[in-house]
Amino acid sequence: MCYFYHISCRFMGSYKEADWTPGLVLDAYGDCGVAAFDGAGADAFWRPRLSSIVEAFAGAGYKLSGVINKDGTETLWGTSPTKEASCFEENGVLYEVDVWHGHKTGFFLDQRPNRLRLRELAAGKDVLDLFSYTGGFAVAAALGGAQRCVAVDAARKAVEACQRNFRLNGLDAEVCTDPSQSHLSSGMAHVIHLADCWEFLRDAAKAKEAFDIVVCDPPSMAPRASARPQALKAYGSLNSGALRVLRKGGRLISCSCSSHITRKDLLKAVQEAALRSGRSAALEEEGSAGSDHPTRRGFPEGSYLQVLHFLVQ
Repeated sequence: MCYFYHISCRFMGSYKEADWTPGLVLDAYGDCGVAAFDGAGADAFWRPRLSSIVEAFAGAGYKLSGVINKDGTETLWGTSPTKEASCFEENGVLYEVDVWHGHKTGFFLDQRPNRLRLRELAAGKDVLDLFSYTGGFAVAAALGGAQRCVAVDAARKAVEACQRNFRLNGLDAEVCTDPSQSHLSSGMAHVIHLADCWEFLRDAAKAKEAFDIVVCDPPSMAPRASARPQALKAYGSLNSGALRVLRKGGRLISCSCSSHITRKDLLKAVQEAALRSGRSAALEEEGSAGSDHPTRRGFPEGSYLQVLHFLVQ
């Protein structure tokens, strides 16, 4: 496949209520914008005003050539971007982004500072990246000098893109698609597993695999309030599995991206999982979304991203 690489920084230009633009998200990758409307009301309100927002960006030095909707079904303004994947740079790391078909607007931009933090922590460590998507955390850890990185995701296209992101940064990573090989017998430093994360953790624990850092960053498991009870059970079982493959003195980075799961909820889920596992988990630090995801007192839902670092004994 031939790629068009537009190397540039990316930013979130407008973030809902926190930027006084309720119902609208507008991300920019180079000169390509991707807009998301929260429902028909937001669509009806912001669509005719989109050109004014683009003009305001241009006046601030961020010129866009086109804006598409996040579902990749139409061009909302300007010139339609290439259908092929492009590339952007984040803190010195190159990532491929598919603005037409990727999750959210193509990439999980809110985790930018947390990827950088993992890179700072990774030197000489064995790192496991669960729900790796296209390898945001795994590639950052590898560039930070991790001794071994293992990425796990159940989506084949994400796994393939993850391998390309390793290659973009001059790194080799083997893709493993055979569930029977989830015991990580590969001799390569970096491996990407096409697997269900819960099943992977079960098999890795049986094989007595162990890691110094485990990143647990699942997709939103509580998109609505009614899903909260089941989501809390899922967070509990997931973190229990992660603890079983974490070395003594290791670091668990547990994340939640749902406004229906609070910091207190995630903290409780991990601490209860530690008790069930006979481990102790001390909260050591906390991460958050980037500065382009501001929060306001009147909109607590804007603090949806929880990133808790636990030191585990």
